[in-house]
Amino acid sequence: MILVCQESLSDETRQKLSLSNKLKETESEISRLQDQLDDEEDAKVALQKNLSQAQAQVGEQIYSHYFAPTKG
Repeated sequence: MILVCQESLSDETRQKLSLSNKLKETESEISRLQDQLDDEEDAKVALQKNLSQAQAQVGEQIYSHYFAPTKG
């Protein structure tokens, strides 16, 4: 009977360690994915800024070509 209880406790301990390891792996994966998401958000902001600048330049060129007063 004691041997059966010890084996049961040993199995329970192994299961707890396994779950603990899986939890740590999952937390690590969450952290990695959060870092990746942060990096992608930073890249998105940079692209939006570049796009806005390009649109402004195009708008200025169109204005200066079609609407700006000409000399002469």
